[in-house]
Amino acid sequence: MQQLSALGIDLTSLIVYLVNFGLIYVIVGKLISKPIIEILEKRKLEIETNLTEANKLREEMVAEKNKFETEKEKIRAEFDLELEKFEASIQEKTRLLDQENQKIREDIIQKAQQEQKQIKENIFKIIQEDLINSYTVIVSKVLKDRASEPVVIESIKNSWENFKSKKL
Repeated sequence: MQQLSALGIDLTSLIVYLVNFGLIYVIVGKLISKPIIEILEKRKLEIETNLTEANKLREEMVAEKNKFETEKEKIRAEFDLELEKFEASIQEKTRLLDQENQKIREDIIQKAQQEQKQIKENIFKIIQEDLINSYTVIVSKVLKDRASEPVVIESIKNSWENFKSKKL
């Protein structure tokens, strides 16, 4: 013991240190470390559960994404088909409208030609009547004493008809 004293170690202090260390070890080992280890084990188990759930959710998300992509492609195909149908319908309606417009155009041209023919005939009649009246006046003055006016008018009309038939 003297040797320990020579080294500056007090036996009483050493025993007190050992007892304190033992008490601290027991208190920490039994009272503090056991609950800490239990908390750490619970936390570890919770983390593993969360990771498992996260992987499960990730797999579900991938499945939902694939389902969504499949649905998206299906909708796109339906949309493209409807778009093609719509374009075909538009082209058919355009073709029908073009045909209808062509028919209307032809009807308008035919009516215009008929109106033009009628106008020509009316103008021709007016000119004919005007010429007959003018010739009647001229010939009546020339033949004033030799033929009556109705005879002159009849003669001019006959001459006009002969002229017209030869010209046509």
